[in-house]
Amino acid sequence: WSSDVCSSDLFPSHDIGGGGGSQGNASLGNSGGGGGGLLEQTGRSILSGSYTITVGAGGNGATSDVQGGDGTNSIFSTSTALGGGGGGRQVSFTGGTGRPGGSGGGGGAGFGVTGGWTGGTATQANSGGATGYGNRGANSASSRGGAGGGGAGAAGVDQTGTATGTAGGAGRSNSLSGSSVAYAAGGGSGSHAAGFSAGGAAGDSSGVCIVTGK
Repeated sequence: WSSDVCSSDLFPSHDIGGGGGSQGNASLGNSGGGGGGLLEQTGRSILSGSYTITVGAGGNGATSDVQGGDGTNSIFSTSTALGGGGGGRQVSFTGGTGRPGGSGGGGGAGFGVTGGWTGGTATQANSGGATGYGNRGANSASSRGGAGGGGAGAAGVDQTGTATGTAGGAGRSNSLSGSSVAYAAGGGSGSHAAGFSAGGAAGDSSGVCIVTGK
């Protein structure tokens, strides 16, 4: 049999945690949320029967000087894909470091902070026999631009000291769904502009779970 049971990461099996939220600020670029951790496994034997599958939700994006929320975990059987880390706050507030998660959130805009803020670490490990993928969030600099979140295929792009935001890390591609699709990309960060700067897209905003067996 073959069945698409939910939308989160991968198993023939594939499982993905929810993406982290991003941070926005009235006058500075926002940081990007990290993509959910990705799990991949082939050749997994799945017995017929009923299974409880948890699909992770995306983290809340901030609309003020608040750190972005973490995504929640996706779970199938003994495998857990971790939610992505939220983006860090900006300037000299506490909480400027990106949150850890399946992939880490980007560091908040570091204007006025020597060296900027560090991106969150990736915490996705192998789980339940599946191989885990996740990367760190980007580091910010002493500038008004935010830093992108990490993705399952690559880390977020570090800020180099400009007012322009950076890209989130690429997702990881596979063909479990029948065509090549990239999953669990990190969210991009915003650029400095007059007025409100909306939070950039979170990593994958919700989990995906594709289970294929015979």
